[in-house]
Amino acid sequence: MPRLAKPKLIGKSKDGRATLYRAGANVLLSQLKSEGRKFNLIFGDPPFNIGRDYGSGVRDDLPHPQYAEWTRHWLSGCYRDWE
Repeated sequence: MPRLAKPKLIGKSKDGRATLYRAGANVLLSQLKSEGRKFNLIFGDPPFNIGRDYGSGVRDDLPHPQYAEWTRHWLSGCYRDWE
């Protein structure tokens, strides 16, 4: 699965307590952690490996072992950086 090179800010809540980004989980989590940011909710919407064409080079038809490893990788990043 390709990484999204740079996190994109999508929006913020009116009270400023929530921020929505479009990014690869590990890239974004590392960036937030290096900035000293903390978070207590992570919403992941990964490709689900069902053969859908998302465009922009995203593969959604990986062999199961490769997809499972990719999923383990981004989920372990969430677990590692979540507070």
